[in-house]
Amino acid sequence: MNQATHIATAFVHKGWLDLIDDYQSMLSNGKRAPTGASVVSDQVDFRVIQKRYQTLLLRHGEKLLPVTIAQQVSALTFGSYSLALFTAPTAYTLLSIACEYSSILGIPLTLTFNDNQQDVVELNFDVNPISSFNTILSTSGQFLYALTLLALIKQATKEANIELELHLEKLPDEVTSNLAELEINLGCTLHLGAIKPKLSFKRKGLFHRLASSSADIHAMALTLLNQQYGISHHNNLVLRMCRTLDELSDLSLATVDFIAQQLGMTKRTLNRRFSEMNTNYRAVIEKYKLDKSITLLANHKLSIAIISQQLGFTDTAAFSRAFKRWTGSSPSFYRKS
Repeated sequence: MNQATHIATAFVHKGWLDLIDDYQSMLSNGKRAPTGASVVSDQVDFRVIQKRYQTLLLRHGEKLLPVTIAQQVSALTFGSYSLALFTAPTAYTLLSIACEYSSILGIPLTLTFNDNQQDVVELNFDVNPISSFNTILSTSGQFLYALTLLALIKQATKEANIELELHLEKLPDEVTSNLAELEINLGCTLHLGAIKPKLSFKRKGLFHRLASSSADIHAMALTLLNQQYGISHHNNLVLRMCRTLDELSDLSLATVDFIAQQLGMTKRTLNRRFSEMNTNYRAVIEKYKLDKSITLLANHKLSIAIISQQLGFTDTAAFSRAFKRWTGSSPSFYRKS
């Protein structure tokens, strides 16, 4: 594969295309349009999904289009991933698995599990720092991702009566319904203006046994999921680097030479691989530090000085400047809000 092809092609789980095709099938009385997509195993070229979605927006202009598409999701949409969620013993286990294996869904977004608060469990949406994906994913793509995950969780826990909220920075332009109407259709409270998209769940009720749980099917789905995750984890350089960073107690140790060594390659090879992905080492580690800082700030037992040290900053002032550059607000203001 030449470099141009490598940069131009990005694959995600074909379940995303299936959702759009299912919606088109519903509109055309069950007749499914030919895929016309570049499919690799259970993956599909992300540009195909983007083009198909944009075509739907232009042709139909339904004000709740992403909501309707997301609600087509089922236990089999994303193969062993969605099946493992549907058959999990409790909602807490479901959320944990959703985050741990989120890379199966594709490169653009991953989920992190935040269980540092007393009454709330959070799923944070992290956009991987690859500029080509940041461009094509857009607010619309992030919104569809969030709604699909929300629909998947609500279907799997529909009898558990779990309280949840969706936090977003803003709504995409194609959503023309008002906030109240949108909340009714989503079946949850929606908050706008968030620095980082997330789903939050009241801890109460997360540990009751789910009606759809099945120990045998869940075990089988997890076995398949672990096999798929191994392939995805190996092939996703950004994910591999983030896992390496997770193991460090002090990010000042995370030099490009150290990370390259941990990943089994030279500094030159690491920089070349990032260049092929239209990003660089600094962009990746800054995005990681932002995501990590937001998680750590949620733990009020940690002082900002300790957080600054863990993130590899020389002092709290350096951390505050970086955080304000990333988010527009200081760490202390973000923690209070």
